[in-house]
Amino acid sequence: MAQIIKQRPSAQWLVRLDANDVPSAPVLRRGEVIANWQVTARELITEFDHPGIGKVRQPVPAARFDRTPAAIHGPAPRIGAHSAAILAELGLDAAGSTGWPSKGSSDWQSRRREDGRIAIGKLPTS
Repeated sequence: MAQIIKQRPSAQWLVRLDANDVPSAPVLRRGEVIANWQVTARELITEFDHPGIGKVRQPVPAARFDRTPAAIHGPAPRIGAHSAAILAELGLDAAGSTGWPSKGSSDWQSRRREDGRIAIGKLPTS
């Protein structure tokens, strides 16, 4: 099969597949993806300034919904950027004075709550 496919350019294969109602699309290189007519028309790539590295291109969420629009508001947070807020939500002090578990500690557990969220807490001492 590979030998047969190599005999023609991909554009010719795509025309033949389309003529026979075979769902298909080309495999694109990164530079080709950015310039692809469908990617451009659907505005699937966004650009923003990253504070540490400059201009960044990133794909936007492909699914679009009228009542719950998704958007990218900036770069991913740096490691530890939200640690204090998460620890506070768990009732812990970011400085560790409330006994954040050390690596390998077995006195903490996690469990899935009825609403699907994960709860983390200390095992009860008996």
